[in-house]
Amino acid sequence: MWKAFSVLKVKAEFKPRVDNLVFRLHYKYTFLFFMGSAILSTLYDVVGQKIDCMVDTKYDPLKDVVNSYCYITGTYTVDRLHYGTVGVDMAHPGVGPQLEGEAITYHRYYQWVPFVLVAQGALFYLPHLLWKRCEGGLFRSIIQDLSIKDYLGEKN
Repeated sequence: MWKAFSVLKVKAEFKPRVDNLVFRLHYKYTFLFFMGSAILSTLYDVVGQKIDCMVDTKYDPLKDVVNSYCYITGTYTVDRLHYGTVGVDMAHPGVGPQLEGEAITYHRYYQWVPFVLVAQGALFYLPHLLWKRCEGGLFRSIIQDLSIKDYLGEKN
C-alpha cells in the first residue's frame, strides 16, 4: 500500500519535532499574546492619557506634577459613596469628598499590569528554555535519520 504513495516526493527536508502542539501553543503563542498585551498596555500608559487628577485652578502650573503623583500613588474610592443617587449624592459611585477618618479603598493595580503580563509571558516561555537546555538535542539526534523514505521502502 505504501508503494502507491511513492509517487509523492517529499520536497522539504525532514525536520523532527520534539515538542507537541500544546507545548508550542504555550511557548510561542501564549508568550506572544502576553508580551503583545504588555506592550499595548505600556503604550497606552506612555502615549495615551493616564489618570487625570482633578486639580484646583490655583494648582494649574503644577498639574503635571500632581498627575504623576496620582499615577504613582494610586487611586481610591470612598466606601460610603457607593450607595446613593449619582449626580445628587455623588459624582460617580465612590467618588466624592472624603471626611476625616472615613473608610476608603485603594486601587493600585493599573500601573503594575504591564509588569505582571511580562512575568506571565516569561513563565510560559521558561519551560521551553528549560527543556532545550536539559534535552540538549538528544531526541532530535535520535530521530533525525527517520524519514518518510523508510516507510516507503526506498533506499537512501
